[in-house]
Amino acid sequence: MARRQRRPRPAGSRPTPAPQLPAGLPAPSPAEPEPPGTEQLRDLTSQGYGPRKIARITGCSERAIRQLLTSAGLRQPAPLPDGGIDPHWLREQYQDRQRSLKDIAAETGIPVAALAAAARKAGIRVRHGITSRLHPLAALGGPAAFPTDVWNAFTRPGAEQRIRRLPAIPGQPSLQHAARQLGIRNAILTSQVRQIETTVGTALLRTGPDGRLTLTAYGQLFARDVRPALESLAQSRKSRTTITERYP
Repeated sequence: MARRQRRPRPAGSRPTPAPQLPAGLPAPSPAEPEPPGTEQLRDLTSQGYGPRKIARITGCSERAIRQLLTSAGLRQPAPLPDGGIDPHWLREQYQDRQRSLKDIAAETGIPVAALAAAARKAGIRVRHGITSRLHPLAALGGPAAFPTDVWNAFTRPGAEQRIRRLPAIPGQPSLQHAARQLGIRNAILTSQVRQIETTVGTALLRTGPDGRLTLTAYGQLFARDVRPALESLAQSRKSRTTITERYP
């Protein structure tokens, strides 16, 4: 097959430049993925997928998925044919996200006893004592309102005290010195730091070039993310105290 001959460009002519946006205008953002429909959401939730996994599957944000699930009435777990509770959903909520049974019950309307029975039936170990109390951040928006590590860090009893002590450590020459400044034993502070680091899965403190303790890069991120939660808890506590004093 004969090759097509390119027409010579007239002398002195210049190639046509590619169109450009006017100066000062932002580049167009990539198109948002098409949100899933109700039928697709129902199918995904029936397979035990939560908002986070659905967001990854569809390419939408987790916040958008939660709003779609709420609009479609699918925030509660899809019922099984025998009327039971989906074990995959329960494992994600209770074991992976470390929510209390009482917290899950308050959101779904499923009795705590039914959730506990379903957990045991699915081979999920029920945490003793955790069902008698709500998660400290449950009344402040629930797990959707906070980063996962912040929510998980507040799961175990005494979490707020541990987390509030963390900002007092940077700048100290050692944990022992920091514990002395806080008026507690070194073993207690060391254990509390270790519990937080175990929860988030990485180190939060390191020794800086000057020999003093400092936050790691992720420690700084965690401290920034957890600050609004601590402020909200303090404000909520202050509001309750004001109401009690006004209406004893």
